[in-house]
Amino acid sequence: MAVTFVVTGYSTFPGCPENPTERLVLQLEQDLKQRGIKAIICKVLTVSAGFVRTWVNETAAAKDLSPGQPTVWVHFGVDKTGDHFKLEAQAYNEATFREPDQDGWQPQHEPIDIHPGCTPETCLQTRLQLPLIADELQALGHNVAVSQSAGRYLCNYIYFKSLQLCSKVPNWHALFVHVPPLEVIGHDAEMAFAMDLFVALAQKVQASVPVAV
Repeated sequence: MAVTFVVTGYSTFPGCPENPTERLVLQLEQDLKQRGIKAIICKVLTVSAGFVRTWVNETAAAKDLSPGQPTVWVHFGVDKTGDHFKLEAQAYNEATFREPDQDGWQPQHEPIDIHPGCTPETCLQTRLQLPLIADELQALGHNVAVSQSAGRYLCNYIYFKSLQLCSKVPNWHALFVHVPPLEVIGHDAEMAFAMDLFVALAQKVQASVPVAV
């Protein structure tokens, strides 16, 4: 069974007048299709916790998504001080926003999930084999590494929500990818990295799907 993808980036926000992930995701919608990689959804998200929370919940219930279908939720965000691509391994149940989101919300050390047993220290990790994927991408010439911190802003927020969702569906996986600013790595190089990343993800997830007998 072929692997499908849900892909997101973010729009601009205070301090980031040009978000490279916006253009990246819009072009991926076309390029993935041309490569025969099925992206059910490619969406540029507003930098708003409320918007993200509603979008994740509504998308998870979309008729195009099936629990039996191997699916990877891939989220892109910009690291304004980054100099390489980062495959984020985990997310924390903590919202500490260095600046308000688009709705003016600026939480400090607040839990994303308030259910009993969930604290800001609660950490969820992706089931994807990130070290192997990073090695493959490095061999193709990409400057990429596995990271253990997605921050505590909207990048971490959506990643925690997606990891929480995917933890309940064996065939679903989630990944957050931080990309550097365009002045560090240009758009064409970012697109080449993203396409190689999707190929590697599809291969790894496909290989992990149990064979029906």
